Amino acid sequence: MKNHLKEGLCTIFLLIFFFFLPTSLYAQLEANTSDDQANTTLTVLDWAKPSKFDTGQNSAIAIHSSGLIVEVHATESITHNGLYYHIGQLNSDTGTISWGPSRLFISAGAWPAVAITREGYVIITWSDGFYKCCSDLKYLVGTVDLDGGTSQRIDFKTASKGTTFDSGFHNSISVNGIGVIAEAHESGSGGKGIYYRLGHLTNPAGGDFSISWDTGTKGLKYDDGINPNISVNDDNNVIEVHNVTGEGKTHYIRGKVGLNSTQINFVKPHPRLEGSGSNPNVVLLNNSSIVEVSFNLAGIKYITGTLNGANEVKWSEATVIDDTKDRHVPSVAANGSRVIATFGDPYDAINKSVHLWYTTAPLP
Repeated sequence: MKNHLKEGLCTIFLLIFFFFLPTSLYAQLEANTSDDQANTTLTVLDWAKPSKFDTGQNSAIAIHSSGLIVEVHATESITHNGLYYHIGQLNSDTGTISWGPSRLFISAGAWPAVAITREGYVIITWSDGFYKCCSDLKYLVGTVDLDGGTSQRIDFKTASKGTTFDSGFHNSISVNGIGVIAEAHESGSGGKGIYYRLGHLTNPAGGDFSISWDTGTKGLKYDDGINPNISVNDDNNVIEVHNVTGEGKTHYIRGKVGLNSTQINFVKPHPRLEGSGSNPNVVLLNNSSIVEVSFNLAGIKYITGTLNGANEVKWSEATVIDDTKDRHVPSVAANGSRVIATFGDPYDAINKSVHLWYTTAPLP
């Protein structure tokens, strides 16, 4: 009798609860269910078995629509702090990459990043300090022959030791097909903020390869965090991902480049990408699809996504790329037909075998 009475009271309570449930909350519950269903329909990528291509650490990569690749990384050596680049060529049919020689371009630096324009202008950035307490950001701009093969060198057009453009640490850079440059970085003076800049090459056709920063002389703070990575597509849509110290989650922010590239209009409040992962890296394609990669104890994991409406992003579940356990610090780039990820071995203080790896996957 008592059990029947308890069951009846529970039923009455649930009916009252759902009757008085706020409409907004009920709609959110429905939306969450819809999101979960949408996640199952997003792209699953067929990654190739990872291949070694060099030794080093903290690789970053950019790819042109022609399949020409520029990769940059820091040395694994404890005897010097040089930064190097590779020219590569993607075989779009097989997904394999032919690599040219590794070439030193700066004698000391950290966390290099790279982007390549439609015309074949290469932009490389890096931190000149090794700790965020005291670091500036520098850039080089050069040209490559898009049909010149993998043995060519980048023909640098700006100051050989780099041009300082801000105080900052561990930055990323992206450029779209209309020449808008988006850059994001950590504070270079020990603060917890993350900052962005927008700019363009001043007049490369006329021989001026410097960067004009349309957002002003300093970075604009948009959040607190570490490991920021940014991507901008030809529609001036922006996706940024980053971590927060001590939290163990990847956060993302969607935005849109504003009038005259003077600011990014970020969606507020900033939504958070559920899941663990560090050193996230992201690419936003012109068809509004997204590939994000990050480090996880199980390996390098990836998430696909797509812009949804004016403010939202639909994300898939995270999946670990096969044969990537114990790999670290991934980078990702795509050219519309294939996506490429690079990553490294754990740092080895004895410097015996700190390899860099790559894998590719076809895009639908």
